Amino acid sequence: MTTMHPTHFRHGWAALKMKCPHFRQFEGKEHFVQDLCEAYSEAILFRDRMRLVGDLDLVVEYDQTCRELEKAVYDDLVIYSSHPQASLPKF
Repeated sequence: MTTMHPTHFRHGWAALKMKCPHFRQFEGKEHFVQDLCEAYSEAILFRDRMRLVGDLDLVVEYDQTCRELEKAVYDDLVIYSSHPQASLPKF
């Protein structure tokens, strides 16, 4: 299990809800996608830094990465909402 950076997690979840308002319906379930929220935060922060320095190739690449993460978060939240037992550890 990885150690989560709580600031990246909160930032990522807040950014996702702003970019994709339909994510707000999953409030309270964001803990299921902590890794993805953290990755989203890091991706948008890096993309924005690259935009400032003018590296358009990396901006395009990270825009795509952000879209892929948005889809992954949504897909996972739909699965976890439909099948809460999917998040339980298997023994």
